[in-house]
Amino acid sequence: MSVPISKTIRLHEASALWAYFKDKDHLDCVTISGQTDQSAAELASLVFDQQPAWVEFLMALRNRIVKPLGLKTGHDGPFTIDDPQVESVGIREKIGLFEVFQQSDDEIVLGADDWHLDFRVGIRKSENRVQMASWVHPHNWIGRAYLTLIMPFHHLIVGQSAKRMAVAMQSREKR
Repeated sequence: MSVPISKTIRLHEASALWAYFKDKDHLDCVTISGQTDQSAAELASLVFDQQPAWVEFLMALRNRIVKPLGLKTGHDGPFTIDDPQVESVGIREKIGLFEVFQQSDDEIVLGADDWHLDFRVGIRKSENRVQMASWVHPHNWIGRAYLTLIMPFHHLIVGQSAKRMAVAMQSREKR
């Protein structure tokens, strides 16, 4: 089955992620062509609930490496909506490590802030496409070095996540 995914040069101008963007920040985006009746939060669950074993392994390895540096590590395991790690915090929710910063039917922005960098991932749906974007704001040289080191893995995980989302959208569309 062909998966209609493309790297996008420009995130949609209505995306909530633009409110975070500053000069020298990192921003990347993929677009998945197709329609879905799923909310942005449901699409986020498709991406973050069940990661493949190789992604879980990479995250666990990352956590072991960065813990001595004092970086946030979350927990070592899959992030699921039914997980005890999912908690309501006032108007915000957490899904595993990722705090929900903004949410509507059409867009959800999740992320985390740490001393070395802040990051957000946004999933925004429109009439005939879904965009998944990542924004990172490094605070210092450690944040910039960290971003440089993880970027190849980031691209692998984003590509795999976009494929999983596209397949789920296509299979739901056929029902």
